[in-house]
Amino acid sequence: MNQPTEGRSCPIHPSMGAYCSCPTGRRVAGSPNRGFTVLESAGESKYVPEHGFMKHMGYTVGKQGLPASERRTILRRCFASSVPGRFPEDYRDEWGLPQTERRLRKMVAFFEGEMELARARANWQAMQQAIEDWEADRTWLLTEYEQGWLLLPSKGATQ
Repeated sequence: MNQPTEGRSCPIHPSMGAYCSCPTGRRVAGSPNRGFTVLESAGESKYVPEHGFMKHMGYTVGKQGLPASERRTILRRCFASSVPGRFPEDYRDEWGLPQTERRLRKMVAFFEGEMELARARANWQAMQQAIEDWEADRTWLLTEYEQGWLLLPSKGATQ
């Protein structure tokens, strides 16, 4: 399979950007890289966390996931907290500072990317509860935090 290249999205999941954790990356075994995947491009390696910020904060959806009230408590913490230093600097930069438009956009992009990945699976029906949770959480997040400075295009809108 093709590897994502620097400055370009994953060729299989473009909405996930360079942080897609699909098999186009390979797991890095052993310390100090435990918990990270390396994406190789043009002879360079980029370390990407196997579990991102949202999972680190405890966010879980689907049949074995958390109820909406607990997920929303976690979403509030994700919006208001700094991304921990265990994550690479470029990854932290993508999330922006807490309580900013950039953070909100990244969280919305997270939901959209997860839904796209789930719907692309052959057995997407098994992911239906997770998809519904992501959609509900995306809607809640925008309702809770959307302000005049944030204008996100709706799905299917033309520009």
